[in-house]
Amino acid sequence: MLDRERIATAWALTEANRPNLMLMVPTIDAAIVGEFYFMHEFQTVVAGGLYGVNPFGQPGVEAGKNATYALMGREGYEDLRTTLTREPEGPAYVV
Repeated sequence: MLDRERIATAWALTEANRPNLMLMVPTIDAAIVGEFYFMHEFQTVVAGGLYGVNPFGQPGVEAGKNATYALMGREGYEDLRTTLTREPEGPAYVV
């Protein structure tokens, strides 16, 4: 059933002029899985370049780490802690 669903999905996407890809590998082992992950990482970098997006930038991650440091009382993050814990005028950040 799964194989027939795969065939049907590939057909439907092709008929709708949507890109789709099927990878066939001789075996599934550590090397193949590593190559699979690398392929997707490389595609992400190329797509980021094409779309003008830095695929290595993670502003949300950095901001989240800084906010966590502030809320945990790390030295040097006092101003951010004050910002995060004050009564909000609009939607609440942290209560």
